[in-house]
Amino acid sequence: MNGRFSRITAAQPAESGVLHSLDPRLTLLATLLYIVVVSSLPHGAWAMYGLAAALILGTIVFSGLSAPRLLLRALVVLPIAALAAVSVIFSREGSELFSLRILGHRLAATREGAVFALSLTVKAYLSVLMSSTLIASSGFNRVIDAMRALHVPDLLTQTIAFAYRYLHVLVNEAGRMLTARESRSAGSGGTLWWRARVLGSMIGTLFIRSLSRSERVYFAMQARGFCGEIVSLSEIRWARRDTAAALLWFLLLAAVSVCSRLIYG
Repeated sequence: MNGRFSRITAAQPAESGVLHSLDPRLTLLATLLYIVVVSSLPHGAWAMYGLAAALILGTIVFSGLSAPRLLLRALVVLPIAALAAVSVIFSREGSELFSLRILGHRLAATREGAVFALSLTVKAYLSVLMSSTLIASSGFNRVIDAMRALHVPDLLTQTIAFAYRYLHVLVNEAGRMLTARESRSAGSGGTLWWRARVLGSMIGTLFIRSLSRSERVYFAMQARGFCGEIVSLSEIRWARRDTAAALLWFLLLAAVSVCSRLIYG
């Protein structure tokens, strides 16, 4: 298998962690509430961003997870967030930092735009980090059970479950196709146009193979009695510790929200 493609598997939950012992419905709702609170923080509220990050780090420590691994895994959102935020630097009015001239048009970067873009990137990173912590601590199957228990539409729940389950299959398939391409080209890099043509053919072939595989999987599931509903044998129960954890988390997030309004208006 080509080294550039790694196997994507479900994160192993920390069996002895605090979050793993809680009701998965609580952890899922707590994650959504955290994302809402962080998204509503004022732009440039750096102290509140630091406090929100401290909440995640504390959660990671109490869950018995590897903080460096989760911090690095969440970096995947930075290129996407930065690409979405870069246009804001030149579109918001304010104090000019520098200017560029592109195709006869003058683009001015403003301080307000830079603060907004950086704030947007930090919020996206914290949200993805919290979601990664949820998956790593509770386990993806328990998150799906929580979504089903909260009466999330079955079609959406099953789509997410199957997409997560077969993502590594597509990645491995793409790795095998890339290895086959390199072996047939005898290590020749080829021109840029040749590489673009080959990449387009690989994407098309991967799409067709994905459709064919999905049909085979669906027929296999029907042969095994699948009738449109995923049955789980795990049982979800709400305990006193879940109530205490819910109150504590709500108070912490409420404190962050109130402090941000008092300090930054």
